[in-house]
Amino acid sequence: MRFLDFSDYFCTAEVCPPVIGNVLVYLDDNHVSGTYMSTMSAIAEKAITEALGWADDHAEEPPPGG
Repeated sequence: MRFLDFSDYFCTAEVCPPVIGNVLVYLDDNHVSGTYMSTMSAIAEKAITEALGWADDHAEEPPPGG
């Protein structure tokens, strides 16, 4: 199992700002906003793909038997 740490995308060494790039980061004290997570989708996809060891062209492979 591998842990994916995205904390650098939420906080600096001093503070976790409520707004980053004009996007609200937190919905409340326990939840990240959907809008901010949407801005993180490419970053999360890349980290997950690398953690699973999938090649960049993995999604372009035809399905088995197809």
